[in-house]
Amino acid sequence: MLFLARRYEEAIETELNALEIDPQFWLAHWVLGIAHEQTGERARAVAALRRADDLSSGNLMIRGLLGRILARDGSDDEARRILNDLTSRHGRDAAPAELTGLVHAGLNDFGAAFDCFERAAREGSYLLSFLNVSPLFDVLHSHQRFTALRRLAGLA
Repeated sequence: MLFLARRYEEAIETELNALEIDPQFWLAHWVLGIAHEQTGERARAVAALRRADDLSSGNLMIRGLLGRILARDGSDDEARRILNDLTSRHGRDAAPAELTGLVHAGLNDFGAAFDCFERAAREGSYLLSFLNVSPLFDVLHSHQRFTALRRLAGLA
């Protein structure tokens, strides 16, 4: 909640306290990573999300967020490998469209990102319920397709 309230320093402090209790708590590494990104500490963000990925046994949400931050950090090749991994999954192992959309957005491929987010909205994506408030989606707000996506997600 501190992350969504854009109180990043407090979110970082809270997650570090949680990790003192349980250094294997992957959810704390996840929030630590996305909060560090917002404070401009991309190296720490990448490290925290890599740790969350390791500890979560390949949780697809973490994979998508890791791909996104790697792309935003200039590691496009690694981000594309993660995107390929996410898009090559099928059936019960298929990655939700919003996660591939996050990586596409990190790669500045906004056409593909919006295509994924629109598909996710039609499928009832839980993550998109945070479209209006999560910093993860801030980069989308200025795009012409954003208002239509908000409507499609039932948030306008």
